[in-house]
Amino acid sequence: MSNPIVKGFWDKPTGSWQYVLHDPDTMKGAIIDPVLDFDPLAGATSTKNAERLLAYVREAGIGLVWILDTHPHADHLSAAPKADGLE
Repeated sequence: MSNPIVKGFWDKPTGSWQYVLHDPDTMKGAIIDPVLDFDPLAGATSTKNAERLLAYVREAGIGLVWILDTHPHADHLSAAPKADGLE
């Protein structure tokens, strides 16, 4: 068994780390704590962060098995529903 490969993605507005990890032998992996972008002045959300994570998953050839929110987040909304839809 190989060590997992873990890539962190920093979200400056929320000060949050998001992660994509995978097993290099099976190429199965997970997204952890995906951030849903929120513009408080416009009261609008976007999925720029989720799209960045999904682009990495696709480019690396990772088979996405899990999307994990490790705890309730007071600093950001979860993009798990977007990240779950590998469109």
